Amino acid sequence: MKDVKYIYNIKQINFYLENNIKPVKIDIHKKTKKVFAVFDTQETEEVYKKWCERIKN
Repeated sequence: MKDVKYIYNIKQINFYLENNIKPVKIDIHKKTKKVFAVFDTQETEEVYKKWCERIKN
């Protein structure tokens, strides 16, 4: 499997989607019942930087 990131933060998932990053998978955690998305780490690199900059400001 590729190097992936599991994201549980819905706001961050939406930010990635708004920046045209498609998840590898969207699912619900079996124990916690929380929604999560799996993203390819390489594809998210630039958008992750934007996400972090947004938080700083």
